[in-house]
Amino acid sequence: MFRLHDHKHKKSSDPVLFAITERLGWNEYKDSSDNRIFNIPETKLAELLVNVKSRLECNYLRYLGDTDTLCSRAGVLVGSPGGAKQIMFIEHNDLDVLICGEISEWDVTEYIKDSVFHGISRSIGCNRA
Repeated sequence: MFRLHDHKHKKSSDPVLFAITERLGWNEYKDSSDNRIFNIPETKLAELLVNVKSRLECNYLRYLGDTDTLCSRAGVLVGSPGGAKQIMFIEHNDLDVLICGEISEWDVTEYIKDSVFHGISRSIGCNRA
């Protein structure tokens, strides 16, 4: 099945990703290796989540991770690419936090919990499950 919306995410410069990161004020922190990765000023996860929720005007923001974790390497995946892709994206890019639209509860959340348990700084924030 193909939805017209999916076409936007296939472009080399995804307009949805750009709009979200523009609202977050992160475009100046874009990593040269990937336009979905940002080297943001170091901040605690708790502060980052408040900022994201406010800037994106979310009624709520779900997260998983230690709120005292310092985050400086963030990724943004728009839409619902699937749990395996999200986990690989976090791992491959050594992200502290991933901001996304939707996650798969049965795999991504367990990956984050396992990482934190083993002392690896990982967290995720999303506004849909």
